[in-house]
Amino acid sequence: MHIVDKDGITILYNEKCEEIEGLTRDFVLGSDIKDLVKRGVYSESVSMEAINSKSLVAKTQQVNQRNIFSTSVPILDQGEFVAVVTNVMDISNITSLEFQLKELEKVNETITEELGIIQDLNQTNELKVSRNKMMNSIFRLALRVSKADSTVFILGESGVGKEFMARFIHANSDRKERPFFFFDCSAYPRHMIHPLLFGTSDEEMTPGIFRQAQGGCVYISEISNLPLESQRDLMSIITEKVIPGDRRRASREIDVRVIASSSEKLLPHVQNGNFREDLYFRLQTVPIEIPPLRDRRNEIMPFISHFLDLYNKKYNKNKTLSVEAIQDLIHYSWPENLRELEEEIERGVVFSQSNQIMANVILLAATPQGVHADTTKDLRENVLQFERELMKMYLAEARDIHHLSELTGLEVSSLRKKAKRIDVDMVYDGS
Repeated sequence: MHIVDKDGITILYNEKCEEIEGLTRDFVLGSDIKDLVKRGVYSESVSMEAINSKSLVAKTQQVNQRNIFSTSVPILDQGEFVAVVTNVMDISNITSLEFQLKELEKVNETITEELGIIQDLNQTNELKVSRNKMMNSIFRLALRVSKADSTVFILGESGVGKEFMARFIHANSDRKERPFFFFDCSAYPRHMIHPLLFGTSDEEMTPGIFRQAQGGCVYISEISNLPLESQRDLMSIITEKVIPGDRRRASREIDVRVIASSSEKLLPHVQNGNFREDLYFRLQTVPIEIPPLRDRRNEIMPFISHFLDLYNKKYNKNKTLSVEAIQDLIHYSWPENLRELEEEIERGVVFSQSNQIMANVILLAATPQGVHADTTKDLRENVLQFERELMKMYLAEARDIHHLSELTGLEVSSLRKKAKRIDVDMVYDGS
């Protein structure tokens, strides 16, 4: 993959391009593609042609004396160019025109998959999702699974889109017209989880989420935090479609599909006795693992474009990103994945004083005074340290978890996950 900005300056050049074109990353990065054409490295610039024509361009060109087939796709934001993404293929040994045409179809199909759009099946929002080959295969699996009624387990780091995947499965299932309930085990004290999920049999007869979701789907997030008592009842619902000990409602079958997820592997919890082995294997019937954003960097640019458009509309702005800001976003490690990317774009739209969001407004813009980067550590370690300092500052002002949520603008469940990830105790010092 070869990405240039709107002026034709290379901002990303991966190893595959090095292999196919016979050039080095150090040579191409930061170079003006027009200058490389003048020097004879490229016979012509497919990227610049895509910019000038405002459309996809696919053609054969000479690169470093090799026959290269290139497909360039412009990335637009409010009609303005942000970048051009180019995929390349070595066709030096291809002599059949028919074969070239078939390969062109395959390349175009791959580009469409990588930069394609699927609707957010939440029924309230529309979400654009770029799918690389890895994500496309995951979505195909999810579509196949949605047509069955199997229990599904989704594994992935915080912020990769597990809830969206659960909603995607539900919205493509035969239960799509029935209720979808989301329950985050990490957002509640352990003693509250069981009655909230399964209800009570006392005089007040609290129904619980599973009864309210009759005929629909219950998505249980961070299931590793589910108490053993609740695991027992969940196993009964999955296998026997009943809640144990429910005498008054024993005749009523619990017809609910279960989708569960976790940001950490469950096997260690099984081994230390905190998770039932039978439930573990039941969940592994259909496992789906979503890779972190750092392992699918070709999705970052389309998501940047999507979130920028989303928050420009929300706040009635017309902001764009500088080349430096785009480079920082593309090369950042994204420990909180898509959730963190979305938060950074929103911060840039809100806090940038000019219509162009500069690099100093994003990522490290909220660094507390007095905290300095340690150049002996990598960027991710420095960002973690900055996040710890920030969280401690907020905790010093917060009265409780809900007040902390108001101060930070993050949901309670996200705060608990973030505090666990950055290793900060949730101790509130505010009066």
